[in-house]
Amino acid sequence: MGNFFTSFIFSISVSVWVYSKFQRRTGGITQKSATAAAVVGVVAFIFFYSLLIFVTNIIEN
Repeated sequence: MGNFFTSFIFSISVSVWVYSKFQRRTGGITQKSATAAAVVGVVAFIFFYSLLIFVTNIIEN
C-alpha cells in the first residue's frame, strides 16, 4: 500500500472516532461533530502522510 492510501485510511479512522466522541459530548449536534471530524481528519492526514514519508526515507537509506 502506498503512503497516500495508508494515510487516508488512518485519517478516516481518526475522523470517525472524533465524530462519535463529539456526537456523545454535544448531545447529537451533527453540524459540530461533522465539522470537528473534518478538521481533525485533514490534520491527521497531513500528519500521517508526513510521518510515513519520513519513515520511508529513513528505511530506504
